[in-house]
Amino acid sequence: MVSMPRQKMSLSASIKDAGGFTLLEVLIALAIFALLSSAIAGLTSSSLRTQTTIETKRIAHQLLENTIEQYQLMDALAPAGRKTQMINFANRYWNLEVYIEKTRRPDMRSIKASVYEVNSSEPQYAISKNTAAVANITAYLGSR
Repeated sequence: MVSMPRQKMSLSASIKDAGGFTLLEVLIALAIFALLSSAIAGLTSSSLRTQTTIETKRIAHQLLENTIEQYQLMDALAPAGRKTQMINFANRYWNLEVYIEKTRRPDMRSIKASVYEVNSSEPQYAISKNTAAVANITAYLGSR
């Protein structure tokens, strides 16, 4: 049996030959991954807030359209005045304000309606006057 002579190899040469990543390369890759992940999480959060806002406005507009349609179906013109009511619509509580005004024509009424979302599951909580309406609508209705 013939023994082969051993070659002396330095420690740095053996690491380079191993073909792995250095600690610095791994840390840089992790930092890049963390930055990209936080950017994606921020975009996702922003997208969810936007979707919630759009859904709230869509439901509010549907409530207002239903209110105007109820006045259109009435046999007589609605009397002038202000009406406020709390409504449970689409599993949410809403404060609906309707202003009915006389117009120059005696056979027409101006209806201005606003809807506010009540931020509670309890209907006894009223909105404050500083709360902006989620949606507004103005319609003009005449007698048949």
